[in-house]
Amino acid sequence: MKVAFAPGASAWLYDASPDGRFLLLQTQSSEDYAGVFGMSLYDAETDQLRKLLSPRGGVESASVSPDGSHVAFAEGGFDPGHKQSKVVLLDRSDGTNRVIGKGWNPAWLPASAVARADGR
Repeated sequence: MKVAFAPGASAWLYDASPDGRFLLLQTQSSEDYAGVFGMSLYDAETDQLRKLLSPRGGVESASVSPDGSHVAFAEGGFDPGHKQSKVVLLDRSDGTNRVIGKGWNPAWLPASAVARADGR
C-alpha cells in the first residue's frame, strides 16, 4: 500500500476501521493551521485520501467506533486558549460532529460493557 502526500505533508496512524479498509490518520500540511494537526481518512480499497477536518486547535487523538460508523477525537489542545481538549463525535456518513465531553484520549467501550452499564 502506498499513500502519496503533498511535499512537506506528513501523517501518523491514529486507528483503523474494524474491517481494515479505512485508516484514520493524523495529518499536517501547509493547508492546516500552523503547527496543528488535522485528520484524514485513507480508503485502502479505492486508494483515496480524504481530509475530514482541520480544526484551529488541532486533533490530538482519535478512535474509530467498533462498527466503523463514527470517529471520536480530542480537539483543541493545541489552541492556547483551551485548558482541556473537547471530545467530539464525528458521524462518518454525513460528516456532522458534536461535542460530547472533555478529555484527551477518547476510546470505545465494548458493547457488552455499555449494556451492563445500562443495567440490561
